[in-house]
Amino acid sequence: MQFGYTVDFDLGEGNYRLIVDTTSSDFSNVAGTKKERLSCAMISFDQQLGEIFGVWIRFGWQDDEAAIDYKDIYSGGLNINGKLWDRDADNIGIGCAHLRGGNLDVDHTDVFEIYGRFALNDIFAITGDVQYMKDSMKVGDSPDGWIFGLRMTAEF
Repeated sequence: MQFGYTVDFDLGEGNYRLIVDTTSSDFSNVAGTKKERLSCAMISFDQQLGEIFGVWIRFGWQDDEAAIDYKDIYSGGLNINGKLWDRDADNIGIGCAHLRGGNLDVDHTDVFEIYGRFALNDIFAITGDVQYMKDSMKVGDSPDGWIFGLRMTAEF
């Protein structure tokens, strides 16, 4: 379920959302002895700061009755509109996130991301994405690495 509110300030449009989600009881608990439900809540704020820049922050929490990698997420970033280079349908985003571990092996994870969305025409766009992710494990080695992505979207 999502509740949203949009407001248009002098600086630009802002979108404020509360998202609440739950599942069926089909997920194992940590011990693997019974099935549990997953449920979470997220607060999301997106705000334009004029025609070129925008910011966003998100906070999310989930319960830990079922086995989960992460209990909380805190993230934020900057959006740069393509009007800066005369391509209104394009944008570049920069963001970071901190995810606190749940009841499994991860203590916390930090993620940094940069992406660029470039419109090919009125329907198709292509997005390139680069992320650096570092896990801090409760026990043992803590892996880190780069993740590269490329996707195409069609909106009609």
